[in-house]
Amino acid sequence: MNEFDDFDMDNSHGIFGGTGGIDPDVVGKINRVSTKISPQGLLIDFRCPNCRKAMQFTYEYNELAAIAGGVAPHIAFPGSGTQWNFDPNHRAFYPVANCGGCDAPLPVSMQMPEASQQLNRAVQQGVLRPQDAQGLMNHIQGVKQRAGV
Repeated sequence: MNEFDDFDMDNSHGIFGGTGGIDPDVVGKINRVSTKISPQGLLIDFRCPNCRKAMQFTYEYNELAAIAGGVAPHIAFPGSGTQWNFDPNHRAFYPVANCGGCDAPLPVSMQMPEASQQLNRAVQQGVLRPQDAQGLMNHIQGVKQRAGV
């Protein structure tokens, strides 16, 4: 467990002043969110706001780097398997994925500053090497340059 386990979304402004990877429109419907930095990425445990099924979503480090750089992860890393969209109202990227219990869209999204903070958190905890994080960000900058952004 870490200091963010059993985070009470009803009484906060998110882990880092945002919504901690959960779509802001459903924050009030989700009572508890647990996050953990792991070797695979940022793990988020929550319940579907529609059917209450326990769920877990993992933001892999390459996905966090893409989001932090303002690029949809499936554009930055073709073949990654998950399609991502951008929500201009919340200025957040979200995966096109559904709940396994009720088929409702997953209520997860990540804003650019939050993704950057989560990458930094992984480096600070020694789970992600600084040179690997920098390599991911360099890749994102290259993608943006090739796209003329």
